[in-house]
Amino acid sequence: MRKIVFISLILLFISSFFISPNSFSQDEVTGSPKPSPSVVDYNLPYPGILPGNILYPVKVLRDRLVEFFISDPSKKAEFYLLQGDKHLSSAILLVSESSSNYSLAESTISKGENYMEGSLGQISTIKAEQQDPKDFLDRLSTSLKKHQEVINSLEKSAPADVKDKLELDAQRAKDLEKKVNSIKSNLK
Repeated sequence: MRKIVFISLILLFISSFFISPNSFSQDEVTGSPKPSPSVVDYNLPYPGILPGNILYPVKVLRDRLVEFFISDPSKKAEFYLLQGDKHLSSAILLVSESSSNYSLAESTISKGENYMEGSLGQISTIKAEQQDPKDFLDRLSTSLKKHQEVINSLEKSAPADVKDKLELDAQRAKDLEKKVNSIKSNLK
């Protein structure tokens, strides 16, 4: 029995490297129709195993190990952006599974916003290494707009006890976007 569990965990770990996070579009994650012109055009990655799943701690451990071994600040910023987006996708799927998952979804969004802050925190190191972060900042800004859009849409149908927390998460994303735009304007 232990061998089967061990082999399954190894296969899960290995298979996560072969699935492209960008191979799933926003429409596949949310199941929503094609975006209208007012919707932010940004595809969220497929989140994989969701919080609440028995294997989720293994995924978290794997992500922490990957983070630990990334030494290049630009790659670490990319990793943080990916993790922030995956947490947002996870929240979308949690809520679509059951309306009782709003609290877990909000907690997941909050952790995702922590990753977004970490991504922004890498910019000063990237600039110190004489790398141009402009393209990354553009993607980060668009991602943060998408975060605000999704959080605001989730907030509309959230229970009262979760709405306030979602408002704070949306405000965090908005404040981060302002910081990103400020950094972008100083680069010119």
